[in-house]
Amino acid sequence: MRKDRKERNMKVSESAFAMSYEDIRTSLTVIAAEREWGDCAGTKSLEELISEVEKGESFVAKVEGLGIVRVIMSVRVKVLHQDLILWELFRKKEGKISSRYLNSSLGEKMFVDEKPKDAALRGLLEELGVTVDRNDLSATVVDPKREVKDSGSFPGLKTVYYFYPFAVTFDSRAYKSEYITEENGRKTCFVWIPVESWIKIQELIS
Repeated sequence: MRKDRKERNMKVSESAFAMSYEDIRTSLTVIAAEREWGDCAGTKSLEELISEVEKGESFVAKVEGLGIVRVIMSVRVKVLHQDLILWELFRKKEGKISSRYLNSSLGEKMFVDEKPKDAALRGLLEELGVTVDRNDLSATVVDPKREVKDSGSFPGLKTVYYFYPFAVTFDSRAYKSEYITEENGRKTCFVWIPVESWIKIQELIS
């Protein structure tokens, strides 16, 4: 495993130890077979997990108190316009529709050595096709927040998310009634909803 990925891992947690590709295969082959990774609908294969790690989108680590986990560094961006907030209505891929219900408008994985604000700007461009001035993008906290969830893509493997929250307000030039993007066979639709309604939704799903 690349040195920079190990250094990045240690910055996240002193008790996290990044695993090599060989260790990932050895440690997760059994659970991948038992839980039918890549065979059950909505899941990904062990090789896809390793490919994700090779691309720098995540890493697999041994974390004290949690065992073997998938770790993802990411950003989340709230997109505002007047009294509205942008909401990811749905994702559609291979005829299947899903919703992520993020506590933000969009989320984007960070690559190795990528700065949080750069990842947020890239996410706005890739997801919405919108370029904003980096000075208009504000961080809502300095240190990343942490969430631990069961992985839908890799059942039986917990995912630890560290994410940096940002917020940006769209002016009339960036505003559209809806945003529909297509990437790698996936179609994503974003719509505006009142901030008050968004707060109620967050209370219901939290």
